[in-house]
Order: sequence, then structure tokens, then C-alpha cells
Amino acid sequence: MQNAKEYYELYISDISTLPISFDYGEEHIQGLGRFTVISQQTVTTDLCLRTEITAEYKDLRALAIIHLFPQHNAIDHTLYLTNTGSDNSAVIANLHSFRDTIRGEYSLLRGIEGDHENKYAPYVNDLSQGSVAIFNTEGRATHIHFPYFDVASSGGGMRLAIGWSGTWRADFNYTDKGITTITADNVPDLRTYLKPGESIRTARICRLFYEGDEDAGVNQWRFFMRECVLPKVDGQPLEPFTTVCLASDTGRPNSDGSVSEYDGSYRRSLDAIFENGITPNYRWVDAGWYFDPYGRSIAREWTMTGSWQLDTQKWKNDSFADSVRYARQHNTRTLVWFEPESVTGIHGLQKNYGYNRSWALNGSCWALFANRRTRRLSNLGNPDCYEWTKGRILDFLQKYDVDMYREDMNLAPTPFWRTADCREGKNREGITENKYIVAHYRLWDEIIEYCRTHAKTPFVDSCASGGGRNDYESAFRSVPLLRSDSDRTTIALRLAYTSTLSKWLIFGGCCVKEATHELDDGVVDDIYVLRSSYLPAFNFSHRWSLDRDKINYPLLRTAISEWDRVKEFFYDHFYLLTPYARYDDDTHWTVFEYIKPNEQRGVILAFRQNKCVTDSVTVNFHGIESDSEYCIKSIDGYENTLSGKELHSFVICADSPRSSQIFFFEKI
Repeated sequence: MQNAKEYYELYISDISTLPISFDYGEEHIQGLGRFTVISQQTVTTDLCLRTEITAEYKDLRALAIIHLFPQHNAIDHTLYLTNTGSDNSAVIANLHSFRDTIRGEYSLLRGIEGDHENKYAPYVNDLSQGSVAIFNTEGRATHIHFPYFDVASSGGGMRLAIGWSGTWRADFNYTDKGITTITADNVPDLRTYLKPGESIRTARICRLFYEGDEDAGVNQWRFFMRECVLPKVDGQPLEPFTTVCLASDTGRPNSDGSVSEYDGSYRRSLDAIFENGITPNYRWVDAGWYFDPYGRSIAREWTMTGSWQLDTQKWKNDSFADSVRYARQHNTRTLVWFEPESVTGIHGLQKNYGYNRSWALNGSCWALFANRRTRRLSNLGNPDCYEWTKGRILDFLQKYDVDMYREDMNLAPTPFWRTADCREGKNREGITENKYIVAHYRLWDEIIEYCRTHAKTPFVDSCASGGGRNDYESAFRSVPLLRSDSDRTTIALRLAYTSTLSKWLIFGGCCVKEATHELDDGVVDDIYVLRSSYLPAFNFSHRWSLDRDKINYPLLRTAISEWDRVKEFFYDHFYLLTPYARYDDDTHWTVFEYIKPNEQRGVILAFRQNKCVTDSVTVNFHGIESDSEYCIKSIDGYENTLSGKELHSFVICADSPRSSQIFFFEKI
């Protein structure tokens, strides 16, 4: 098996071996072999060794940051390049964030597709049958394809993740000589000179090496994500939590988000919840709480974004702050939705809110003449635009004492970046995206730091049309409370998502309902729906006060109690005990296992789907000891003592389709 520590020691002793390459003018640079090291320092923590190496060549200064995670056999690296000269640099092109080879029979490429039309579907490619190239061109890293990969052999493999929330590309090529060449790029078409003082960076590339089968790789990766990547709260991985959205409980038109919420609706909704013994961790205020760019209240057009000023017609006087305080008095915090990169009504923003129209990027020439509702991209890579945007967000969070920042992004940004590159002139391809993404990470860092120093939630809820920005770099700062916009529809889809996405991301949530379309009210009062939604973020929504007599509060309290018992296992080893069933196939059983292997206890969640004709399924518990005895209890009353050998062929029964079972097991 490959050893991350050996790679780390090689890189810090000889920077020419770094798995990075680029062309600089007429020169090809492999690693940083032409560079002279001017400083090197290492900081050691409980989780990793972080080494920063600064080196120079001509008018370029390179900063290589390398992390070794010795307990997980993982390593990652990032490279920054800065022009320290007084003139424009030579052109930088073919910048590979990672380019290296693996020796051995690593000819199997496994992974999953991205969100939306690909619906996190799994794939397996035999590289011996041909090379594979996977890439994202629309600019939200996990929106269509997924930048996480497993390159495997019969005895182990390497998990590789690309940490860049914009465009990327990964190429895999295996030869019959047992050599696999892998290239991973961010901003694949980058070709740019740097102006004096200007910088660009590569993606943050992670590699984790494991022994054993796919499940071994999955669970070594999950442990690494929990310990080293998942955002921390007071030094500990964040706890799973519940949220509630009140947008449907106003009696007023609501196109999406919270456009119908106002000062007269929140109190009766919260009271209905609290009086029935339900205390969500967060109250979720979604889109529509702000004035449009012309200072008008938003009735339906929640997409008229950009002002980030509270709509004081909906929320008179100090009522919004009152709502935050009232929720907190009942141990419920408040999170609020923003979409700071999307701007509309540029003339209105300029006139009313001090926006500079030159900050708004156009996706094409026709957008220059489009109407006021045309959505444009606010250029965070521009320092003045960045400060204006950050200021408006932090001012709102502080003024209304909001606890969590939720960020959405409903534009495909690549056309905007490329149009801006063209206006820069020749040899500036990719510069806008690179500076933009770096600024976006900095925006998150500064928001998180504000929240940390003010005793608020020290991570971001990342949305981007559902699951569009869950790359490795973003995962250090954020979690997706809604892992996909489409995960508000069928249970077959929800179970399919859990089957695959859980092998890469350990935190996520869905909207607890089943519906034909995303924004339909859908089925909620069904234990099958509720149990299929047991994820680290448990997001429920009802017409609390308007339909109070129709809400099955006892069932919801039961579900929350069950979720509260299951949640301790969400970050532990995960196994799919049945074959993968597609998002549109509800004719099968789907069974998951979460287990704490060191403690020999865990939970099984089993679902007989809507059109499944078989009334039982036999599953093989993973991670248990064959010769040990286990107590197994179901939430619905079953209890037995069985050997580990018997649990290797455990039969789960359900009398009817659309049924679910939960079993807890523990070594005696």
C-alpha cells in the first residue's frame, strides 16, 4: 500500500517532486524544481502536520502548503503563485493541480455522479478498457459531476478529492505495464499572465490510501472526514441537528423560500410547535426576507436579489430581531438564506444601495440589454465588490443577531467568468474564475470567523441549487443542510441518495416529505417518509398553525425521538447491505447499516419500497464478530439474542410495501 508519510517526507525534502506542473512562458516546470526555497516551516497539531514552503523563480513566488494526516494515511497539497515583479509575468498555462502515477494493478475507477440530472448515481470504470476523463464546465463543483474518486486494485486503493468549487477536470489512464497516470486540474483552460502582485492557486488535492475492499476505503474516508474535515464546534465535530421552516404557515402566497413570512406569522407558528413538545435546533428563514433592488417588498419574485436589506414592510419596527430572540428563548436558533453572488436590477442597486454596476458580470453580450430581472454575477474577485458584499452580510447578521449563514447559488457562473476574461484581453483565460473562487473561500472564512467570535454557528450551510458546492475544500467550512433540491420528492430517490452520497460526505439533509414535485406540500405524516429522512440534518416543515388539527404531532414527536437515538451513529462506519436501487426504482428493499466497530454496536435502517413484492430480505451485518453474541432490538418491539454468525444472514420481514424497520444491535 502507498504511504502518505513517505510522499510527505519526499515533498518537503525535495520540492521538485511535488506532483504539480505548469508551463511558464516557453519553460515546462515539474514540481518546483527550478525554484529556490527561501523559507520552510512546519506546524504540528493533533490532526496533521502542516508544512508551508515558500520558493522563488524569476518573478514568481510559490507557496506550497502540504498537510499530512498520519492517522488516516492521507495527504493534501495546494500551490499559490504570485508575481513579485514590476511587470506582467510570462504566461502560465497547463497548470496541473495534480499529476502523478500509481504503480500496480490500479485499473478500477469508482465514484458517483453529481447532483441534479445525474442524481448521485454510482459508476465503475475499468481503466484497462480505456482512459476516462471527467470534468465540470458549468462552475459549481458538484452540480453535474462529483470531484471525488476511488482508484482501486484488488488489495486496496487511493481516494482522491479535488478541492475547488468552480470548474475542474480529472483524467485517468492505465497501461498494461501496471501504471496509472492521474491528472487533476482546476480551471482547466487557464492560460494567463499575472499582473504585478497578482496571485492564482491550484485546487487543494487530497489523497487517502487504504487497504482492503471498497467498504474499507469508504469507512477510512468517512473517519478521516469526521476527524479532520467536518467543521468543528468548540473543538468537536458538529452534532446532528433539526431545523424547521415556517414559510408555508402564513396563509399568504408563497412561491418558494420565505417570501410570505412576516411579523404576524412567526409567533403563532412557533407557539404551535413549542406547545406540542417540539424544539427544533434551528428555525430556517429562506429566500424573500429582503427588499428588491428598488426598495420594494417581494411578493413572489424571490430571485430579485442583491439588496440584502430587511423588508421592513413585512417585518416592521424591531419584529425580525424579536422573532430571533423569541426563538432563542425556546432554545431554537435562527439561520437565514443569502445568495450574495446573484444580483438583479443593477440600476436599483446602484441608486439605492451603493452598488457599482461595473461589479456585475454578464454571461453574454445580450445580457447588456436585458431587462431588470436578468440575473448577473457579482464579481467577488473585485476587492471593492468583495468588501461591499461582505459588509452587507455581516451588518445583517450582527443587527438581527442571526446565528447561521446559509448561502445559495442558482447561477452557472462559467459564462460570466469567461466573458470577463475576454474583456481582460489576450492571455487572461481563467483568471476571473481563479480570483473569484479564492475570494469566495475568503468570504466564507471571514463570515465563519465573525460567527465564531460572536458565539454563533461557526460553519456555513452550503446550498448552490441544492448540492452544487460540496467539494473537498468547501467541506472544511460548510455542510449541506439540503443535499439536493430534488431531495424533497420521492422516497426512492432519497434512499438512492443515501446509498451513494454517504460513501463520500458524512453530513447532509433532505426536506422531510414525499412529493411529486419539489415545491408540492407532499406526504409528511407517514413514519416511512420520516424514517427515510433520518440524516444528520433533520429538516421538517408543516403548516403548523393553519393546519394544526391535521398535524400528527405524536407521530412527529415519535420520529424525532427515534432520530435522536439513531443520530449518534451517523458519523460511524456505513454499509449498504442491499444492491443499489436507482432513484426511479421503488421495487426493492434498501437496507443501511451504521456501526461503531470498536464498540461493536450500531443500527440497521430497512425499507421495503412502494412496489417491492417480496416480504423479506436477508442481509449480512458488517463489522461484527462471528463468534460473539449480540442483543438486537427493533424500535417496533422485536428483541432477540443472536450470534454474529447468525447476523451474517439476518432476515428482515415486512407485511406490506412502503414499510420500514429500525434495529439497534450491541455486543453482549
